[in-house]
Amino acid sequence: MIMLSDFGWIDGITSSSIVIFSLVFGIYILYIARKSNAKLLYYMGVFILSTGLMYLGVFSDFLAVLFTKNNLDNTNGMVGLLSYIWFLPLQVASSYLFGQVINPKKKWIVIFSQWILSTLFALAIFLDPLNSFNFVYPLNPGESLIDYNINFITPAGILSLVITIFYVGGFWFINLIYKGVQSKGVIRKKFFLVGASIFIYTTFGFLEDFTVPGIAIVIIRVGYMSGILLMYFGLREEPEKPQESIKKEVRVVGGIIRLTKQLEPSLQKPLKNTKKPKVSPFNIFISYSTQDTNYFHIPEIAKKLEEYPEINKVLYWVMDSDQNIIDYIERALNESKVFVSFCSENAIASKAVKGEWMAAYQLEQIGKLKIVPVHEMQRYIPSLLRPFLNVEFSSKNFEKFIKQLYHEIMRKIESY
Repeated sequence: MIMLSDFGWIDGITSSSIVIFSLVFGIYILYIARKSNAKLLYYMGVFILSTGLMYLGVFSDFLAVLFTKNNLDNTNGMVGLLSYIWFLPLQVASSYLFGQVINPKKKWIVIFSQWILSTLFALAIFLDPLNSFNFVYPLNPGESLIDYNINFITPAGILSLVITIFYVGGFWFINLIYKGVQSKGVIRKKFFLVGASIFIYTTFGFLEDFTVPGIAIVIIRVGYMSGILLMYFGLREEPEKPQESIKKEVRVVGGIIRLTKQLEPSLQKPLKNTKKPKVSPFNIFISYSTQDTNYFHIPEIAKKLEEYPEINKVLYWVMDSDQNIIDYIERALNESKVFVSFCSENAIASKAVKGEWMAAYQLEQIGKLKIVPVHEMQRYIPSLLRPFLNVEFSSKNFEKFIKQLYHEIMRKIESY
């Protein structure tokens, strides 16, 4: 009876480790995404699952040898297909994530073209799997695993080179590093981590195609997975944990994108043995572009918030007011304890709104104001306000949005 060789065991164990790790980690991320209803986390979960399942062919062949003492039937190129069918979801998920991180102009043209080429790649390997891959079979069935890599002179091979070099290693990598150079502090570190992860897992992925199974394969696969972990650490948010045991404001100080959404008030678990402090009525100042008055339903939001007993007044500038805007803003900021900023494309383009952001940030730094950003699209949250936990606006479920906004406002007030 032919026994699996030492190199066969190395090949099988390392591929199994990658597949199992990615399944566990990816499913966990998808669970968190479902629990928090966070779209970006779904893409992160798919990305992690797909990177690991790129080794499904080797893993399946390893299981076949263990249980049948023979290699997997590869008459139709099944070993290669089992791995590379995950190339398409990997590209879809990664390009969407990178697009949210760097938010380049006309990013959707790049993303959609990458998706189209990845779809063509998937069609190419299904139409001609035996020529799309270079298969190397063991001299004696069951002695080692079937080795395979992309045949770069076929349509599938050319497409994989274009996608990997031009899109992943080119456009996304260069833009991430450029963003890192432009940024400062923790955000710069995050951009560089994501950029480094792309370089590492792309490099080791290429090396995999040119390496014969052996000791070197261990280094390559460890490097490959380290790139995936760097991606996770680069994209994840790093909350600043309060030192005291009482309920405190939590700031996301190290996130280049917002992966998770805040849980609904009903899902927030209260800390044991803590009493809700008495809160004196306070004022709120709403910062927004007057062009968004009707879009965000600003008057209605102010009216709804004022129905809560803790909130005294909700102040906001009205365009046709006969008051001096500078005097009004200065007085409103000094009289308020919470600054609610509605972030939008119009707000970013408004010099007046930017001035309000700067003034609020300075007051927050000396402990006189708390900031709650509200957004519909994350890319419109200015860098100055990104460290603060934010609330997503929803006109479809307006009452739910009001409750979430009120809950976040009260969290900030209780942290005074």
